[in-house]
Parts: sequence; structure tokens; C-alpha cells
Amino acid sequence: MLTYKPNRIEIQRGEDRVARRYRVKYGFQDASFRWFDRILALFIGRAVPPADWDPGSVRRILIANGGHFGDLVMSTAVIQLVRLAFPGAEVGLLAGSWSRSVFENNPLVNRLHLLDHWYTSRAKLPRWRKALHYAFERGRVIEELREQHYDVALDVRLWFPNFIPILWSARIPVRVGFNRVGFGPMLTHAGHVTYGGRHELEDQLDLIRLICDNPPQSDAARPALLPSPVEAVQEVETLLGQDPPPFIVLHMGSSVPAKDWPEPKWRELAERLAGLGYRVLFTGVGEREQRNIEIATQGLTNYVNACDRATWAGLVELVRRAEMVYSTDSSVGHVAAAVNTPVVTVYGGTVEPDRFKPYGTLCEVATHEPPCFPCLRKRGCSPMTCLTQLSVDTVWTAGTRLLSSKQGCAIAAGETGKRR
Repeated sequence: MLTYKPNRIEIQRGEDRVARRYRVKYGFQDASFRWFDRILALFIGRAVPPADWDPGSVRRILIANGGHFGDLVMSTAVIQLVRLAFPGAEVGLLAGSWSRSVFENNPLVNRLHLLDHWYTSRAKLPRWRKALHYAFERGRVIEELREQHYDVALDVRLWFPNFIPILWSARIPVRVGFNRVGFGPMLTHAGHVTYGGRHELEDQLDLIRLICDNPPQSDAARPALLPSPVEAVQEVETLLGQDPPPFIVLHMGSSVPAKDWPEPKWRELAERLAGLGYRVLFTGVGEREQRNIEIATQGLTNYVNACDRATWAGLVELVRRAEMVYSTDSSVGHVAAAVNTPVVTVYGGTVEPDRFKPYGTLCEVATHEPPCFPCLRKRGCSPMTCLTQLSVDTVWTAGTRLLSSKQGCAIAAGETGKRR
């Protein structure tokens, strides 16, 4: 009889302090899911790959990611590596409806399957209505996946929720993913998760090694976004003019207030940039971000408030044309990395920066690390010293260092002239 052995959490050497924080934060959750999987295995057994499984015969592969925009942008690197590992195979993507903005008409993906999980959906609906919608749509998507006859499915999400039950119900023969947040017995191949000191994308790319005899090197793939459509270019030109002066994007917003850097500090940063002759462009979405931008820009000159004035494609084009981006922990930082625009990302201690920072060569992280850093608490704490005591000088120095590197230009010398 097959017995289910839950996956262990690996600890990166030299990161014991951070690993302990993860254990405190997720210890009970991890233990609960391990017991859940043990009980589940008693009923369904443990999945194994087909006896005639041959990586060379793969014709259709499905990538599943229930995350949001930043996660989806990072998934472009996974898709690139999958295409290198399995040349000629068709690639499908299972993700939330918001993925349409990133992947519709994208040649990296042959088919797009949309399913909004009740937990990750940001629709302005009660949770019970989201759950009801998910329950109705679930059957449709499972049938849709069965019709495509996928040979392999990779669920790249390490956090709750994953789409593993959907892949199992769709009868995809080979299912690869992480068993950290449940449904591990439904996987034919389970990857390890590293707590502390490793980027999440590197864990995801390791999944491909579980099913490929000669996998490409991970550095062969980087997040990348396609050139913007004509409509996005026209959107930016309407906002800034056909030949705008050099500008720098400041993105103050994030998914939760605990990730926000104080508005006065953004204002001081904007004043310094304007003093060098840059136009400062503030981006954001929603009432809270609009309000914060208005606070930060009172009396400020030479700036543009683009909050709620750009579509996703327009935002990507704005970031692509910018000299540089300063951002909180949000999807905008990942977009900048994907279009090769230098980016400084401001991080507090609600997440581990090394795991979630933008992935690329033109990326810098600005942090202030009190003894409690990182706390990994979603809502942070009352004083939030990791952000309130993060100085403008620290963020400014990170930008100076980045644009003074061999890949950038010297902001300290006041040079302006974005590559086109």
C-alpha cells in the first residue's frame, strides 16, 4: 500500500533567523496541512506518474498560478524555461481572470483558462458570493482542461490557495507542484520549499527539473513582457505627450497599508528628483492610493498624477519608457524588472525581501531592518519602524547606486536621456 510522506521545508544555510520567523508564522498552518494530506492519502492514495511516462512525448503543458499580477509576471520566466525544456510543446495557463491583461494575445501561451479562486479574488463581493461563483465555474474549467488533453501540469504557487485539486480532477497524468498548503497526495512530483534566503522564482523553476531529463539552466529565463500594443502607446502619449521629457515613476500603493512608505518621504524623494530636472509620474489604483498621492504632491511642481488613468497595458508602457521606477512591494516593481527598467523597491518587514523582490539585474531593494525584521505579519505592527525609519537617503542612495552601475546612467551627475 502506498503511504503518503509529506514534504519537508528546507532551510537555507545562513538564514536561520529568517527561517525561525517562518516557522513561527506558518508552523501551525504547515502542520495542519501535513495532517490534512495524511488523511487525504488514506482515501485517494498517493498519485504516481504513469508507468509509460516519457518526458520526450510531452505535447501539451499547463502552467497553473492562482496569484496576482506580480506572480503572473514572474510566471513568464517559468513559461520561457518550460518552452526551452519542451520545444514544440503547446503551453496553456490556468489563472484568475485578471491574467487576461498579461497573457491575452501573448505568444508565450497557446491557451488561457480562467478561474477566480474565492480566496484570491479581489472582486468587490462578499466572500460567500465569491465561493459560490468559484463552485459554479470549477466544473466548467475542469471540463475545459479535460478537452485539451494536457500531458503535464505545473502548479507554481507556494501559498494558499493552489489549483492542485483542479488538475487532479481534470485527469492530467503528470502533476507537479508544492505540497506545502495541501493536496500533496494528488501530485505525481512534489518540489521542496526553501524558507529563508532564496527567491520564490528559483523554487518555481526547480519544478521543471523534476520532469525534465536535461533541464535548461535557470538563468536562461527571466521575467519578460511583450512590446506594448498600439493602444497602450497612444494611451501614454495622450497622458504625457508624444515627446515627453525624461520622467521617473513613483508607485506609492500596495495591496495592504502595512506595506506603505510614509507620504512625506515620497514627497521628499519627488522633490529631489524634480530638482534634477525629471518629471515625476505617480501611478496607482483606487481611492486610497489617490488620496495618498494627493497628500504627497501638495504644492509639488513638475509632476503628473496618473492614478486610475492607465490600463494595465498603459502602465506597462509607462514603466517601459521611464528612466527609473521607485515602488513599494507591488506588481509595478516586477513589471519594471520584466521590461528592463531600473527599479528600487521599498520593503518593510511584512514579507522577506529576498523571496519576493523583483527578479533582474537592474533591481535594488531599500529596507530598514530593526531586530524584528522581517516579522512576516501581514498587517504589520503599530509603529512599523521598518518603514517609518527607512530614510529618504537610503532609498536615494539605492537609486544612485543602481543608475550609476554599468547598466544604468548616473543620476548623481544629473544625466537624463532614457534609452528608447
